[in-house]
Amino acid sequence: MEGAGYAEEIVVLRERIDAWRRVKRGGEAMPAALWDAAVDLAEGHGVYDVSRGLQVDYGKLKRLLAESEISRMESPMEFVEFPEVFGQTVRPSVVEMRRADGASLRMELNDRVDVVGLAVAFLGGVE
Repeated sequence: MEGAGYAEEIVVLRERIDAWRRVKRGGEAMPAALWDAAVDLAEGHGVYDVSRGLQVDYGKLKRLLAESEISRMESPMEFVEFPEVFGQTVRPSVVEMRRADGASLRMELNDRVDVVGLAVAFLGGVE
């Protein structure tokens, strides 16, 4: 395989896919484990470069990546502890949030703020 211009991890996965292609039967679909690895690479290298480097279907890889991002968005939020001293928020406080789509919010607070309301507004709801 020609690996010029592709990241090493794309070349390594391409070799695994080529090995599978040599032994596959007829119209057998590529195993989910290989697609999962391709999705992981697409998160960091982009769908176009990965689909081209692996010679896999761009549309399917794009769809699988979108489904992966949606499932991460639906996963429960992580617990975040806010330091308090006798019921008062320590000043100044910094609140940082990141969504699965890559958007981020960073605020330096000098007064009491409804952090839960802020999280609901930014993240789109809490279950």
